[in-house]
Amino acid sequence: SPAAFLNAAAAALSTPQQRRATAAARVRQRAAAERAGEAEEGRRLVGNGGSYGSLPRTAPVERAPPVAAAAPAPAKPVKPAKPVLVGARKFEVPELCLMFCGSQSLVGYMAATGLYLYGALWAYASVFANALESSDLVSGCGYAGFIALFSAIVVPLSLLDLREQIAVQVSLSGCRLLMVLAMVGSIMGDALAGPEAFHFDPAVPHQDPPLVRWGGAYILLPIAAYASIFHHSIPGLSQPVADRAQLASIFGNVFVFTAASYCLIGLVVGYYFGDDIQTSCNINWGGYHGGTGTLVQDADGTQHRTDVALWAKALSAYVVLFPALDVVSAFPLNAITLGNNLLGAHFGEKIHEAEKSWHNRTRFRCYACLPPIFGALLVRDLGTITDFTGVTGFAIAFSFPALLSIYSKRMVEEHFPRLTTTGYHNGFSNEQWALTVFFFGVVLVVFVLGCLIWEASGGFLLTIGRNRN
Repeated sequence: SPAAFLNAAAAALSTPQQRRATAAARVRQRAAAERAGEAEEGRRLVGNGGSYGSLPRTAPVERAPPVAAAAPAPAKPVKPAKPVLVGARKFEVPELCLMFCGSQSLVGYMAATGLYLYGALWAYASVFANALESSDLVSGCGYAGFIALFSAIVVPLSLLDLREQIAVQVSLSGCRLLMVLAMVGSIMGDALAGPEAFHFDPAVPHQDPPLVRWGGAYILLPIAAYASIFHHSIPGLSQPVADRAQLASIFGNVFVFTAASYCLIGLVVGYYFGDDIQTSCNINWGGYHGGTGTLVQDADGTQHRTDVALWAKALSAYVVLFPALDVVSAFPLNAITLGNNLLGAHFGEKIHEAEKSWHNRTRFRCYACLPPIFGALLVRDLGTITDFTGVTGFAIAFSFPALLSIYSKRMVEEHFPRLTTTGYHNGFSNEQWALTVFFFGVVLVVFVLGCLIWEASGGFLLTIGRNRN
């Protein structure tokens, strides 16, 4: 039953007997108060085959057939019960860390997530301002002015709930696919035009870089983490989904699509531009002309292209400016996630009462979105931002999910021996795989952080040696 599961979860919050008893009593009181309001929603979800809470589509519970008072009734086949429901609310990852792994894992997760998300929000602000500053279509504001414009857009959006942003987020998904096609297609068109054709200004000489440069692995890995991580946002992203039975396939398809898109962009763009690639590679399309127009030299020696085809101008503007629009949609998603995590870490067990207050939600989301905007005014280089903050992404993507898998499975086996699988169970749902993933994340953190520290210390020591000479 829902109350039984909540009691078991609360009992795992701490080991001392007194705290366990107090926590269990609190959970029972809260469950009794919430049950009345959640009953109707629970009946609707079960009737539709859906699920809500932390145990979607759990394994059926067998019920013993009723025993007659007088004579024993003929045996009937046992029918499985309906799915177990916890309640019409979501569980944020910090709450799950506290519930299954204890307070130390909560502190570690909040440190990793805070550093990662603040860095991601910082990078979004930098991408927006750099993209607009490099475009000829938008000028006059400067970098600081575009940061101010960015904050005026994203801060109000960060105060809205995800349900109010569904239409915007879905439409931008199609725009992202068009972005991939525009970047790859324009480079392929240049390649098919011949070795003497140049579709970019300034002209990019055709290069033959190596397919693999292993020395840059420690730089690539944190960027790859930034590009593919949304684990910390899964509770919030899952809440608006009507049929949560499809969540596993939805997130799986997202991983496959994003990985294929980034690999395609990385191979094509990296091979074409080589060492001339910008930190934000979309800026390379600022001078795209598609082989049209005439290059004219001014009196001061500078050159510009005239009579560029309208389609080439449109493609150039789209590739340069769309990331600025895209980060406007991505910033609120991460700000909401970070704000919810900060709210949960601050209020602890009272999170579900505290998050009902608009004042609490607004205050912690401002804590999440304002510091990185001010940070972007000080540091604008995207590579500097992602080098160190991206390291924590490995722990968020690999180590903490593996820990939650191990300890949650142990708790279920302890309190509900017959409920050992859920609707998301697969061949990798075992402790051996979870331990492998956990240590894989730890190794990545140690490797990348060690390389970055070694590079930084090497440059520092080299500077000291030059100064002495």
